[in-house]
Amino acid sequence: MVGRGGQVEAWILLEHNGPWPATAPDGVVDPGVLAEARRRAPGVRVQLIRSAERPRVTRPLALLAWTSGTNPWVEARRLGSEQELLDVDLEALARGAPVGFGKPVYEPFLTVCTHGKKDPCCAEFGRPALRALSVALAGRVWETTHLGGDRFAANALVFPYGLCYGRVGPTDALALARCADAGEVHLPNLRGRTSLSPAAQVAEYQIRRATGLTGLTDVSVEDVAESDGQSVVQLASSVGRFEVALALVDEGVPGVGSCGSGATASTGRWVARLVRHVEAAAAADVA
Repeated sequence: MVGRGGQVEAWILLEHNGPWPATAPDGVVDPGVLAEARRRAPGVRVQLIRSAERPRVTRPLALLAWTSGTNPWVEARRLGSEQELLDVDLEALARGAPVGFGKPVYEPFLTVCTHGKKDPCCAEFGRPALRALSVALAGRVWETTHLGGDRFAANALVFPYGLCYGRVGPTDALALARCADAGEVHLPNLRGRTSLSPAAQVAEYQIRRATGLTGLTDVSVEDVAESDGQSVVQLASSVGRFEVALALVDEGVPGVGSCGSGATASTGRWVARLVRHVEAAAAADVA
């Protein structure tokens, strides 16, 4: 599942208690607001969220987030109406610039997909993970709509870092919570960092696994060159520079993509063919 974290940098999270149809947020959020937000902030991902601690909401919470680079951020405020989102500089959101939307959110939080109407797996596996994570990170865990990768349920996303995790079980909750608060990556459940391309997600994972580096800033992707199913990713780390060569491999037999629809998943995945330590870190860099 590594390399299948999706690729999103800008997010709009809207509190909505449900019910959530399979198409949500479409069919729930004002279609004019959705269309305009997507037009002005290309690539933005709109998610619905809800909390068992707030069963009835009259002024829903909205969070805008940027999960890329070294300075990710989240801003939050309550809305009188969804139309208020269109008063925001959404073009700036798409560039990653804080928009002065509301109060900054400094503590990391998690969203867990429990979107059973989209796929039964999301509810079957998402809810036990949600309950365990809610104990480990009280007040900082939300249910959310479809995150993608139903076959990897339960799926969770850590904000503001954009770390996507899959196959999260109740026994993973404490480790995920600890890593979120410590600013670390939990490798056993990692699907990928959503700000990176699939090939770069795999490359980052390979370097972290090889070096044991788990700090968020310990490894960074500096360049990605991709052509005709081949990719070369340059990475910097606290122990030096690395180059990872990858190939897009067709596994031939489509996998199960969904519990509910019988849909099939893509047969292609990025595989690391060569990992090269290009340059060791200078003594001053690791002191």
